[in-house]
Amino acid sequence: MENTPERSYFRGHPIVWEDGQWVYEDTGEKSGFDGIVRPCAKCGRVFEGSNIGEADPCLGDLPGVDNACCGHGVREQSYIRFTSGVVVKGFEIEYTEQWKNHITSQCEQRHKDELSD
Repeated sequence: MENTPERSYFRGHPIVWEDGQWVYEDTGEKSGFDGIVRPCAKCGRVFEGSNIGEADPCLGDLPGVDNACCGHGVREQSYIRFTSGVVVKGFEIEYTEQWKNHITSQCEQRHKDELSD
């Protein structure tokens, strides 16, 4: 499916514009932050943040990066913007065991920090 004004993706799930709102193509349910937020279609992680100042849970905190998105299985939507201003787009993520351990550690630390506040 290509990105057009009437078709797009939300976290890797195909969505379509119907009756003035974005809905999931497969179920017709309202999508996005004011609808049903599905997990990433690629890795299954859930991101409930606002995307402002928060790491994409599919990638975690990346040194030297100020904004990034894994594309959620849609290569043309992936990007990394480095603090130097360089932007890399259109890549596919390969999840290794090292990444899984790193992300789990980051999530556990954030949870501990939230509990101690």
